[in-house]
Amino acid sequence: MRDRVTQALKELLNPAVTYGIRGPELLQKRFPFGPKGSPGSAPSAFHFSDLRAELSGDTWQFTGALSPSKGKGPWEALVRLRELGEDGAPVREIPIARLATTGAGAQVTVRDGAAYVSVSGGTDVLGFSGESERLSEAPEEMGLLSLEVTGSRA
Repeated sequence: MRDRVTQALKELLNPAVTYGIRGPELLQKRFPFGPKGSPGSAPSAFHFSDLRAELSGDTWQFTGALSPSKGKGPWEALVRLRELGEDGAPVREIPIARLATTGAGAQVTVRDGAAYVSVSGGTDVLGFSGESERLSEAPEEMGLLSLEVTGSRA
């Protein structure tokens, strides 16, 4: 019920964004607004699919698939969970307890609450499932969950 109330409030308080005409090319490159990202952001190094997260008791359960945006060959990724506030800003990091993958040639190490994934050259799409550590505060007081993935080609 809390999620439905939060969603209804967001829909009422956040106006729908409409995009006008495109500005001059140089300004677009200098100030990238809208669906391309925020100022200073670069294109995502990964594509995501089938992302799901569910609060189960006092842990987050999450699943999905990820693949590098460009190129072939080995790659590495760092996966983190974060709680977001009502405004979408990070509130705190939520430590990952475990992360398992379904793709061949992937090695996962969970250390200091983050999951480090190293993938050999033959895997272009990596399915994953994971679980956070037990939450220290009441789950009904939790904000939104964010899955952050950063990585590079090895």
